Amino acid sequence: MPSLFSPRDIDYLMVVYHLSHVRGTARISDVARYLGVAKPTASLMLKKLMRFGLLRRVNGGYTLTKEGLSICTDMFIKHTIIETALSRLGLDPDEACRLAREIEVLIPMDKALKIWEGMGKPERCPHSDPIKCTTPPPASCRVRVIARIR
Repeated sequence: MPSLFSPRDIDYLMVVYHLSHVRGTARISDVARYLGVAKPTASLMLKKLMRFGLLRRVNGGYTLTKEGLSICTDMFIKHTIIETALSRLGLDPDEACRLAREIEVLIPMDKALKIWEGMGKPERCPHSDPIKCTTPPPASCRVRVIARIR
C-alpha cells in the first residue's frame, strides 16, 4: 500500500464513504456519475483501491475496509485542522476549506496534530465542525468535504 495517496485517490475513497452511508454500498455507476468520469475509469480506480485493501465488494457495490475508513477519518481530521490554520492566517473560511482539501493529503497526521496543538487545540473549525472528528465523522463535516469534490 502506498504511503501517500493522490488527491484523486482520496476523492474516490470519500465518495465511496459517502455513498455507502447513503445507499449501503457505492456502485460503479454512482461513483462515476458523482465524480464526472466514465464508468471504466471509475471501475479501474475502485479496483486499484481494492488491491490496496481500502475497499471491498459487497452486494454488487463497494464499501470501505477498516483501513479505508481510517484514511477517510484521518483526512477529515487533517482537513479541519488545516482549514482552521489557513482561516486564522486570514483566508476566507470557504477558501481555506478548498485549499485544505488540496493539501491535506500531503501533510502527515503527526504534523497536522502539531499545527493543531500550536493553535491552542481549537475544538471547532471555521465551519463549526469538530476538529477531532469521530468515526464516522459527523454528517456536517462529511457533507461539506464531499461537496468540495464535485
